[in-house]
Amino acid sequence: MNNKHLIILLVLALSLAAFLIGFLVSQRSLVKQPADIGGAGILEKFNDIPDKNIKSIPREDFFSLSKNAVLSPTISKEKTAVIYHDLKNGQVFENNPKNLVEKIISDKPLPDLMETIWSPNKKEVVSVFSTNKGKNFRYYNYQTNKVVDLGTSIESLIFSPDGSRVAYFQPSGLRGAIYVSTPDGSSSKKIIETRLSNLELYWPSEEYISFKASVNDGDVVYLLSLTGNLTKLVNETEKINTLLWSPDGKTLLYSTKTKGFPSLFVKKISTSSSKDLKISTSAHKCVWSINNKNLFCAVNQSGQEGDDIYKINTVDGSKELVISYVKKVFAKQLLLTGAEDFLIIVEETNDKLYALKITPKN
Repeated sequence: MNNKHLIILLVLALSLAAFLIGFLVSQRSLVKQPADIGGAGILEKFNDIPDKNIKSIPREDFFSLSKNAVLSPTISKEKTAVIYHDLKNGQVFENNPKNLVEKIISDKPLPDLMETIWSPNKKEVVSVFSTNKGKNFRYYNYQTNKVVDLGTSIESLIFSPDGSRVAYFQPSGLRGAIYVSTPDGSSSKKIIETRLSNLELYWPSEEYISFKASVNDGDVVYLLSLTGNLTKLVNETEKINTLLWSPDGKTLLYSTKTKGFPSLFVKKISTSSSKDLKISTSAHKCVWSINNKNLFCAVNQSGQEGDDIYKINTVDGSKELVISYVKKVFAKQLLLTGAEDFLIIVEETNDKLYALKITPKN
């Protein structure tokens, strides 16, 4: 009997030990270890983002807007619809997210189309085509059907805010020049010569042109008056991936990478320094509100299978979660209708358009 009691006690002791070991292991697995959380750099950017309340998306408020992948989407002149090229054949479509009526603007195929630069009136464009001689810029007027080949010597081009002119950069050897002309290339006037390279032009205000240029390992943003006066606006030791000017042309949004993570900054032309918005996303994933103060930005937090949409006040730095992440939807670009009732999302993995209904707020 003593041997039997010993065996029973031994079995009970081993069972209890196995249970305790299993319990401790399971409890430890419920606690996130430091390695599970991700880099401190990106976490610091979200320290002041408010906790997520339940902001689920009703099925009818998020929907596909294009059947196929798109290229160079833009909001219509009336700011109620989105205009875009079909990525595969270059045909032009317009779709209104309120009624989902898609109409074709041009059924003409455009082989080798790389991008289109739209005028503010959306009736004139300069399209860029891939050729064996490099990028070929071509002007087209949808009202008159006028076509002008602008050649392959242009590196960057942008329309003026009122659409009556274009500015373009034309490199030549170690030097280059910025010109202003009518959209079809006539009445050209040289504004300034420069040794700067890799210029990207913007035209935020009738009073000045803006451009980004590579300097050493960083990027510099300049303002250029139409009389040739040059002012340095931003000087970054790191690369700037995107410039996004506010509608009134007085505030610049841009992003750089800090410790491998994107950082958003705003710079008013009237201030001496940039302001860190302390949120980790890229400027190309944002769009300005018409009030020139707020931004809508797509933000992806580490390990998340989709982007959140935040509304960011660039004046006081406050952030409001508009909608919790849409699973497997990552924004490549955001557009905003004039009434601010729809966000148009260009999806990063398939280049298709999606519409997200939002509640307009001041």
